[in-house]
Amino acid sequence: MSTRIAPAEAAPESRLTTSLRWLAGRPALVLIGVLVVLVLITTAIEPNYFSLTGFRGSVVFAVPVGILAAGQTILMLTAGIDLSVAMIATGAAYLGANQAPSGAVWAIFLGLLVGGLAGS
Repeated sequence: MSTRIAPAEAAPESRLTTSLRWLAGRPALVLIGVLVVLVLITTAIEPNYFSLTGFRGSVVFAVPVGILAAGQTILMLTAGIDLSVAMIATGAAYLGANQAPSGAVWAIFLGLLVGGLAGS
């Protein structure tokens, strides 16, 4: 005589699990939500964030990182990877800042030269 065991029924998913599964399939929506939260926090801390000066300050800080990210993306798309990008950029910026009293053109030239030599 054999006894049969009834299969266990799957527990219904909670609303949180269902919501997280829905969000996992939409990463752009999650990033937009994070951006909105960060902008709200930044606006609460710095009321002039939405002014022309605030926009200029954000762009000044974001552009160099964007340029480095674009270069790193191109490098990765061509099946390569270079983990020294941040250190090369830091070294070039350090040299350029130290040579700034000698003139802006000379400082920029030396920074580009160091970046070009170390990056090749």
